[in-house]
Amino acid sequence: MATLAYSVGKRMFETKPSTMNAENTTNEYVDFDTSDETETKTGIVADDTGSEVIRRLTTIETKLAVIEERLSRVENIEEMLTEILSRLPETETGRICYTHTTPEFVAELRTLKGANVTQFALDLEAEIYKSDSLELDLPVGRRKKTKDRVLFLKQCVNEYYSVPPHLKKATWNKVRESLDSRVRRRKRLQNV
Repeated sequence: MATLAYSVGKRMFETKPSTMNAENTTNEYVDFDTSDETETKTGIVADDTGSEVIRRLTTIETKLAVIEERLSRVENIEEMLTEILSRLPETETGRICYTHTTPEFVAELRTLKGANVTQFALDLEAEIYKSDSLELDLPVGRRKKTKDRVLFLKQCVNEYYSVPPHLKKATWNKVRESLDSRVRRRKRLQNV
């Protein structure tokens, strides 16, 4: 027969499961060896106090187990969603929707900027954000309200510079860094 042992303060208690019921719970504490104590007391604890402590400990352990299980499930779900999102193709449709400027303007800008993809992106960004210049003060990754413009800019860079599929991510990271760098420069100038 197994016993349940727990400690309260400096005393160690043992509870025999076969005697644990609502009417009759026997709790007794046993000697707990501590080197700094000069004497060890032995005796019986009141039935109500011991059963209440055991009931509360059991409740806490049960709740803790449930919380740990839920946390484990949430972490698994988070890992699965991250994996799924990494496998999804980008939301680009392949066709550029010219709602923020004309195709003629983008083609002319491409001709003017030549092989300089970052300068092309900086000038195109300035053009498409003319009506919402407050968004230019945010880094590209935080522009939730104008996400469609960021996608338009990305599509134009990929299309007009014929970026191969295996270099799209690296090219966009380079362009995004230059756009974010301009945001940091603007903030520094505003603070001076």
